[in-house]
Amino acid sequence: MAENSTPGNGEPDGGVSSAPAPPAPAGSGTEELLLRLFAQVLDRDDVGADAGFEDLRGDSIAAIRLVTAARKAGLALKVRDVFTHQSARRLARAVDGRSGA
Repeated sequence: MAENSTPGNGEPDGGVSSAPAPPAPAGSGTEELLLRLFAQVLDRDDVGADAGFEDLRGDSIAAIRLVTAARKAGLALKVRDVFTHQSARRLARAVDGRSGA
């Protein structure tokens, strides 16, 4: 594994870092909203943008609660969408795609 080195000018030389990559930032306002709703509905602090709803122990009742909260926030979401797209990121893309955002 290559280490990052810094030549005399203080700029990185393009070597590979061994540090883990930080989590990807939320891609849209819709995604950020869905992440908050996932965390609220599932009572979890560890919801990532790519985490699957069922992997987070979401069930049909939780999906109904998520859709209800999302609709109150103005998102056109269906229970079927939650199980089809699973993650907040994919759900946000689907919702944004339908609304033209």
